[in-house]
Amino acid sequence: MIIDVHAHLTPNGKWFGNGADASVDALLRQMDEAAVDMAVLLPMPWLHDNDFMLKTAAQHKDRFIPGVTVDVFYDIAEQLKRLMDHGARIIKLHPKRQNLNSPHNSTLRDIFGFAEENAIPVVMDTFHLPAGHMLQWTPLHYDELLAEFPHLHLILAHGGSFHVLETMELMSAHPSVYTDISYIINYFSPTTSVWNDLHFFLRQTKGERILWGSDFPDYSLGESLAAANELMRDMKEGVRKSILGANAFNLLNLTKTD
Repeated sequence: MIIDVHAHLTPNGKWFGNGADASVDALLRQMDEAAVDMAVLLPMPWLHDNDFMLKTAAQHKDRFIPGVTVDVFYDIAEQLKRLMDHGARIIKLHPKRQNLNSPHNSTLRDIFGFAEENAIPVVMDTFHLPAGHMLQWTPLHYDELLAEFPHLHLILAHGGSFHVLETMELMSAHPSVYTDISYIINYFSPTTSVWNDLHFFLRQTKGERILWGSDFPDYSLGESLAAANELMRDMKEGVRKSILGANAFNLLNLTKTD
């Protein structure tokens, strides 16, 4: 099974005015063309709402897994309880878009605490960080916070950006931390040091707790899978299967009927 853990959709199919097609039909078509079985739908805070993600996933239960975000200015527990009651399986946060200036704040602790207690993974964006606060969001700055929530399943999106080796070190210290390699595998070319770090990371960990995602519609599923396969070209088939789907299948507690 192949699972894309990082995909976006919008109700009108438009994506930041760049001409990319973020429609449901486009994602389903690309999934079929690339032989991708399921995709996790992650909302972009302030761009579209949770209800659209939940409704879309409910209409395509065999293909989509619904993710949600939160309004950081309102009661966290109340929001997340309602969203989980309606089928939410994963939480997405974006520090810049949600005015989160540091991992060390009460709002994030409230979210992490709820997520840990209810066994729901949290995805943290690691690209396009808030100006003036970038250093506070590098992967190792989660270390102290994770000590408070040792059973939280935290997913650092995009491999931690160009801080790939920091992500690797954080994951070695915290066995409940994951990363997805969406965007990063297409944004950085094989001639860059980041690509080499990512290749080293995958080989050293044998793909453990590493997840594949496309970041659709910024990159197509086909080009993202091609980059992932190039990155894993000298790795065993078991590593490839783990990264492309098995790790996500287990993390999200999926069944063959999902």
